[in-house]
Amino acid sequence: MLAMASLMLLTQASRHGKWTYYWICFESDESGSGPKNTQLKTCSGKTIATVTRHYAERVRMEGTGKLNDGKVINLGDCDCGDGFECFVQIDENKYPWGIGSNDNPIYPYTSVASNDVKVGTHLLVHQIQGVELPGTGGQKHNGCVSVDDKGWSFGSNHLDFFVAKEKYYNELDNILKITSIDYEESDCTPLNYNFSAHKSQQETHQHNKNEAEEEIEFLQ
Repeated sequence: MLAMASLMLLTQASRHGKWTYYWICFESDESGSGPKNTQLKTCSGKTIATVTRHYAERVRMEGTGKLNDGKVINLGDCDCGDGFECFVQIDENKYPWGIGSNDNPIYPYTSVASNDVKVGTHLLVHQIQGVELPGTGGQKHNGCVSVDDKGWSFGSNHLDFFVAKEKYYNELDNILKITSIDYEESDCTPLNYNFSAHKSQQETHQHNKNEAEEEIEFLQ
């Protein structure tokens, strides 16, 4: 009886829901072709940047973007309609990856958006435990995520996983090949995944390569 009660409690605590991804729209990745002739403006009409039409449409759809000059922009409180006079520039030091629904920072591979789980809640997602994360230099996910945002394009029982860049979504989706997950509230601790790790490994490799070439030249 005790074992059956424990199983029932575990089943009640666990949930099965939809699983999707979202990311920042980087100008460096998604500028497309064509001239820079489209202005991104604030709701009051102040110009933030002039970009390609392709990028303007992409960042309007994604909601958050990072420009080539380092500025981070987000959709403002006004309606875009068919135009681009609807953005706000946010503090790139405080919100380098964008801003959540409670004016909180969001973080790659840690933050999820949900419409029926309270912001600040930690969740354990079983399907991503132990998965190697693109762009981190080989770090593996511990399965723990934090509800840091809400979604406007979906309903309840749905987690939208923040993966920083579209190319990381493509890589991760190719690894996982899932559209639904099992999850439950947990006292787990989300990790801070190091996106500079991959870059650092490349720089170290290049540094070692340069040293080796210099040594060969010296010997010759």
